[in-house]
Amino acid sequence: MPGLASHIKFDSDGTLWANINHGYYTMPLGSDDFRHVIDLNPVKTTSVGGRVIALLPGTGFMELSAFRAPRPIRVDEPARYKYFLFNGPHGSLWAARDNGFARMAYRPDGVLQAVEIFANDSRSDGIPLGAFLDREANLWVTTMDGVERYRRHRIHLVDTASDGYYWLAQRGLGDELWLGGESAPLAKMGTDGLMQPMAPNKPAVLYRQAEDHVWVASKPWLWEYHGKEVRRWELPPELAGRRDIQSMSAGSDGQLLVSIIRSGLWRFKEGHWTRDGGLVGIADPTPIGMLTTSSGRVWLGLTGNRLGELTATGFKLLTPDAGLKIGNILSLFEYRGRLLAGGDFGVAWIDGDRAHALQPKRKESFRRNTGMVSDAMGNLWLHGDDGLFRVTAAELERFWRDPRQPVEWDLFNFEDGLHGLAAAIRPLPSLTVANGGRIYYATFSQVGWIDPAAISRNQRPPSVIVEQLRAGQSVYEPANGIQLPERTTAVDIAFTATALSIPERVRLRYRLDGVDADWREVERERSAHYTNLIPGQYRFRVIAANEDGIWNMTGAELRFEIKPSIWQTAWFRALAVLAVLGALVWLYRWRVALLHRRAGEQVAARLDATLNERERIARSLHDNLLQGVQALLLRFQLVQVRLKDEPETQKLLDRALSDAEWLVENTRDEVVALRREPQSSTLLTELYDAVVKVAPEAANLLHLSTAGEPRPLRCEAAEEMFYVLREAVLNSVQHARASRIAVQLRFTMDAVECQVRDDGIGIAPEVAQAGLAGHWGIIGMRERIARIGGEISITLRIEGGVAVRFTLPAGVAYQNVK
Repeated sequence: MPGLASHIKFDSDGTLWANINHGYYTMPLGSDDFRHVIDLNPVKTTSVGGRVIALLPGTGFMELSAFRAPRPIRVDEPARYKYFLFNGPHGSLWAARDNGFARMAYRPDGVLQAVEIFANDSRSDGIPLGAFLDREANLWVTTMDGVERYRRHRIHLVDTASDGYYWLAQRGLGDELWLGGESAPLAKMGTDGLMQPMAPNKPAVLYRQAEDHVWVASKPWLWEYHGKEVRRWELPPELAGRRDIQSMSAGSDGQLLVSIIRSGLWRFKEGHWTRDGGLVGIADPTPIGMLTTSSGRVWLGLTGNRLGELTATGFKLLTPDAGLKIGNILSLFEYRGRLLAGGDFGVAWIDGDRAHALQPKRKESFRRNTGMVSDAMGNLWLHGDDGLFRVTAAELERFWRDPRQPVEWDLFNFEDGLHGLAAAIRPLPSLTVANGGRIYYATFSQVGWIDPAAISRNQRPPSVIVEQLRAGQSVYEPANGIQLPERTTAVDIAFTATALSIPERVRLRYRLDGVDADWREVERERSAHYTNLIPGQYRFRVIAANEDGIWNMTGAELRFEIKPSIWQTAWFRALAVLAVLGALVWLYRWRVALLHRRAGEQVAARLDATLNERERIARSLHDNLLQGVQALLLRFQLVQVRLKDEPETQKLLDRALSDAEWLVENTRDEVVALRREPQSSTLLTELYDAVVKVAPEAANLLHLSTAGEPRPLRCEAAEEMFYVLREAVLNSVQHARASRIAVQLRFTMDAVECQVRDDGIGIAPEVAQAGLAGHWGIIGMRERIARIGGEISITLRIEGGVAVRFTLPAGVAYQNVK
């Protein structure tokens, strides 16, 4: 059918509706043909709850059906509904009307009426254009002025007088809620929400002494409700109605304790007032809050961070070192036998003579706490400047075990429908439980409640989005595999979460794998900034939670890579490491060679000095001692010739001359030795002769050998080698009971190596190291070799016996080597 189609909608059966040429046509699901239903020219058509609703000019709304006749929808004020009906949050029905919107509900007679009106104060009359319900059940409405959002609040307001203020709301007799304000008389409310007026006007304090016994302070009277009996008492005559009551409680004797502004603490019983002397001498002795615990202890909270217990003998304040730091005491509460105190700067648990602050996570403190209660589940509720806080029983249990641990919390504030602050001084407390477990609060401007057992929760976690990555002046779209240019060291990553109900309470955490050790909580800006990054691959992750702590643990991620410069590549670093190692090895070998050369030069210098000294001594012996002794021998021979007639004297002289000649011979040999250049080829021969002279039995035991090309030895080196070898061989001959003693000299380019091995009984390790007490042979061997720059070891052989090994560097051992 030709014509312009408009108002196209689907109903719950899948039927397609369209308005063509002022008539409505339908196409059922699975059909290809339209069927005429009714002639209508609607202003607007909407789909509400799967039903097609048409707004007809001047007649109101009509429900359309493909299978029955259209059905009119009656409304309470037809003239006000000029626009359309639409679906609201949680299955509710809404209507656009003059200057705003209304939540609708059917009356028992089937008429649709407004049960909650939302006025629109826009300058364009708030003309509605459309409505949309998002996945979190938030209602979005477009008008000529923009977009508005509506959602169900978790705080419910009590319908009170609009001009009331300084509201008091406390539990009264039984489970009733009693409430009133500065300009509103006291009233009681049951679970049905109906109000019943009561006599007291401008109530300031309410104290519930028992289920059937309630006291109400209402200037200038004190009202007593005991069962069905109601009595009214005047304040102390001397005050003449000029003072207000601040707080009330019961003493340990059951008498009523009354705190009166600027007048201190009073006791009241059966119309008689007496001053309580417990606070005598206390500055500013008017308690702000009072609490009588289940055990009968009476606690008073004063200004200036003062809390104490009222006893039969006086008033005992907590000492300054108790740790209480909450300012003026505004509320006191007993939680399952534990005393909690709330004040300007937070809440504290009073544990004996110590105060432990109840510290919240992600927050400084529970500021200006004016009321505390617990619900049926054991959760603690706090009322402060920021709203209503809930701390679960599980969190409290952790706190009791370790008061240093901060606690998690839930917040209900203006975003949930709570408005206004609690009164600064009175009426206090500002929180109570009544009407079947509801938590009631009172602020300066309103009274409201929340049901702890039926708090609506948003179970849908937010979606998380990485918006962009910025590096330097470049901005990159969030796609995995981004490659950042070399020498990039800093990045900024922007992200967000799509929580629409209360976006202000969305929590976000992020981490950069390999950089962050743990998740980092977003403080203000929804972005992360990293510096000092090195080349490599990175994975950035973000997770988020909605206002009810439902986390999207999958979140979003962004993988990117920073390209390395040539000097940051693995192969370049490997080459650099190898080059450094090579340089270190070269430096080490050069240093070792230098030390060896210096050591050789020092030893050679000492050897040259020793040789020069030996030559000087030899010359001195030859020129002085030998010549002098020779002259004496000649003279004694002349005397011998003249003593022929004295045979006894001649024999003595012969013996003296023989000794002198032996001395001359030996001295001459020593002089010759001092001047002689020892040869490596004769060292072992001289060693053999020297050993056999001392121990002839060694002749058959010794086996001497050399290895390598023999080289000329330095004088001192040869002499020290000779003495050490002789000592080692004689030790084997005399102590080892050896059947074979092998001596070998090994000549190499770098050193001369000497060793003496036997097959004897061995030696104790401690003796090999330090020798026997009182014997200096082994010690002398070690000292001789160490003095000329060599190394010596004396060890047990695996096959039995002892091995003495020592090495002298070439610069020390050989002639003409430095």
